[in-house]
Parts: sequence; structure tokens; C-alpha cells
Amino acid sequence: MSGRFFRVIRGAERSLLERTYPNNAICLLCGRAAGGELLCPDCRKGLEACALPEDEHAVWLYRDEAGRLVRMLKERAVAPAAEILARDIAEKLRKLDVSADAVITSVPMPVLRRRERGIDHGWKLALALGAETGYPVRPLLKRKARSAKTQRGLSAEERLKNMRDAFAPLDDIPQTVILVDDVMTTGATAAACRETLTVAGCERVIVLAATRAE
Repeated sequence: MSGRFFRVIRGAERSLLERTYPNNAICLLCGRAAGGELLCPDCRKGLEACALPEDEHAVWLYRDEAGRLVRMLKERAVAPAAEILARDIAEKLRKLDVSADAVITSVPMPVLRRRERGIDHGWKLALALGAETGYPVRPLLKRKARSAKTQRGLSAEERLKNMRDAFAPLDDIPQTVILVDDVMTTGATAAACRETLTVAGCERVIVLAATRAE
């Protein structure tokens, strides 16, 4: 089926979700009363149970409530899921010594996959993090045509090879970049993005992910 078909379906689903969850009336994950929050207390506790140590690049393990939120954003384009993920990523970011002129960006998504899904979930997450922290959000990287192959199902060595020379910088790379992603697996994609930004003149790349694969 065409990407346009999926975009229409997801647009209708987002409209239904907005009517189903007015003003955060019920929990995004379980549908129970949320007291004006996006998550009910039980789902919030479940999310906290997925938390990783502070010295990790990611906030949560990709499982349970954390995994469900990522999939809601990635597969169903549910915008409030990005808000929840961004709030806790922002907390991790605030504990770092980051210059005020830093810029948030995301791992660029292959064009064909973005057309199929009807959303660039990484960019949505970056925008949500920008809204939460006040840092500007800009696209700083682009995918080269040969890098459209998915990382799914590849070994760590294959992922590194697949990402080698996969990105190119856009103009005017800032000195400090906050690179945000939804799921970190081996870190090969983030490493390739970091290398591209560094070669282009960036002095510091801060990699932050919502989740890390187990």
C-alpha cells in the first residue's frame, strides 16, 4: 500500500486520539483516569521502573511502558507520547553542563521510510525536547542515498558497516549539538552522526536517547 494511504489512516487515528484523550483526562497507555496528566500514577511508576542509571545515554530500557510509548510515537504518530518521553530526557539534559547556544537535532530518517510511516518520529521527539528545554531545534544532518537500508536485524558489526559514511552535514553546524533518538541499540547510528558532526566542525555532541535496547 502507498505511503499516502498510511498517512491518511494515521491522520484519522490521531484525530480519534485527540477526541479520546481530551485535556489529559485519561492515561495515554491504559485509559484510566489520569488526574490531568498524560499518564496515570500506575503507568508512571511502571515507566520509572524502566529507568537506567544516570550515566547512561538513554533514559529507559526499551521495554514495558517505555517501549509502548516509543511504539506509539514511532508506529502510530501519537504526539503526546513524544511529550512524555521528552520531559524525562529534558531532566537528564538539565543535569549536564550544556552551553546556552546548543542546538537540538535528530537522527535523519530515510525519505522512503518517512513517506511510508507518515511521520519522522525522531524529529517529533527533537521538537518536543526543544519545547521542553527552550533549546532551538534544527535539522543538521542528511542521509546519503545509499544509507536507506534499515538497521533492524543486523549484528553490531553489520550496523557499524551499514552506517559508515551514511550521513552528510547540512550548512552552519553549531559548536554544541544535542543529538536525540528514540531507541539506541549498538550506538552505531549515533556514532556515525557524531563523527559527521565533529568532522564538520562541531566541538561537542551530546547523545541522548529515550530508550536503550536490552
